[in-house]
Amino acid sequence: SRHAHAIMQLRPSSSKGGGGGGGGATPAPASATSTPAPVDPHQRFRNDAWLAQRPLMQETALEYFMTSPFYEQGSNNGVLLMQLAKLQQGQQGQIDQAATLRSMKGTEYELMTPPPADSAAAAVEQQSLFVVKKQYRTSPTTVQLRAVYYILNGDIFQAPDLHAVLTSRLRKCAYNLHGALQSFQQIVNFHPTMVVGWDYRPPVEQPEAVTAMAPATTSLQCLPGGRLDRLVDAFLTKQAAAAV
Repeated sequence: SRHAHAIMQLRPSSSKGGGGGGGGATPAPASATSTPAPVDPHQRFRNDAWLAQRPLMQETALEYFMTSPFYEQGSNNGVLLMQLAKLQQGQQGQIDQAATLRSMKGTEYELMTPPPADSAAAAVEQQSLFVVKKQYRTSPTTVQLRAVYYILNGDIFQAPDLHAVLTSRLRKCAYNLHGALQSFQQIVNFHPTMVVGWDYRPPVEQPEAVTAMAPATTSLQCLPGGRLDRLVDAFLTKQAAAAV
């Protein structure tokens, strides 16, 4: 599809092999202390060819996610898929996928189970929204959350992290604060013999004839600075006495 082809061009060239139901380069195994890549909120992936062949539901959402460039082929899920492929080729035995993933160490992906739907609207939402967690497992009971992805109507996005959310909110606050200070700067009035004042009075609408005849003057409301006047008078009196 056009969307999938545009995203696939962003992938680096991959080596031969690889499994898990999706293309893409095979990254090096992630360590427990690796720094996650910055989130691009405008990057998304959609595989129309896959959606035309299979329905997107809770049972197939993780398989669909594996076709996106967000998925790492070297993850524990990819290793498990290779083991399942060997079983399909004739080897005997069965694999408990959940237990096997818990016994492995490294990067894995988990599809979150939605809560029971309490209304028809919630049931419809669960059929169009799926959440996938990327986590690093260090023990059968310990994992470190690395990223969260969501699939909305077939489009896969990466959820922004806390740093990106706080940065966006702080920039918005700084922008609004800058605008407020600029608005105050337009109504401030300062004079050496007066304290600082502001004209809070809204503009009075006058008829066009009166406005045309009135002079263009600006009235600012200020408070008298009595203490400053006394200091100036005392200074001038002292200088006059010294000159005599």
